[in-house]
Amino acid sequence: MIDPILLFFVGLAAFLSYKLFSVLGTRGGAEQKDAERLRTHLSQTEKEETEAPLNLPEEPIEKPKAPAPAWAEKVIEHYPGFDHAGFVDGAKSAYEMIVQGFARGDLDRIRPFVDPSVMRTFEIAVTGRENAGQTMDVTFVGIEKAEVVSAGKRSDHIEIVVEYRSDQIRVMRDRDGNIVDGDPNRIDLVRDRWTYSRPAGSTDPNWVLSATENAAN
Repeated sequence: MIDPILLFFVGLAAFLSYKLFSVLGTRGGAEQKDAERLRTHLSQTEKEETEAPLNLPEEPIEKPKAPAPAWAEKVIEHYPGFDHAGFVDGAKSAYEMIVQGFARGDLDRIRPFVDPSVMRTFEIAVTGRENAGQTMDVTFVGIEKAEVVSAGKRSDHIEIVVEYRSDQIRVMRDRDGNIVDGDPNRIDLVRDRWTYSRPAGSTDPNWVLSATENAAN
């Protein structure tokens, strides 16, 4: 005999399954309206994104360059591409490199940056030092100033005269290491005036050291 309670639960399960199937298998009017609103919203969003202006990055505003000093204008007359700030920076580096190269006797390293007439005086000085068995040590503490004091065209060359003020420790020793000049514990103020030149019509951007003198004179 079949239990009537079991039949009741079987019938209830069948009824709920039917109702659930009916709900899942149909789409009411409210759902259609919701879907339509979603489609409308998406379409409107795409339209706004399409019509929105492109935010392009702003072009950098170039700062006006500082006017060239009067001495540089004299050089630019004969050398239009002249960079006065770059020249001064290069003159500082050249000064330290050439002084240290001369002190060590390493003239081949500095030869490309020195005029042959100046190089000849360097060679004579280094040879005399070596014959005397002396060595020279130079330590740069810093360059206080590298200032252009004159510039312009002379004959077929452009010349720029730079005055240097630098702090250096300079010591000369004999072959036995004894100090014959200078003091390793003293910083000396050294003033030099160097002339750099280049042919007026040259396309070579390099300058060479063409004259040296003590600025104290």
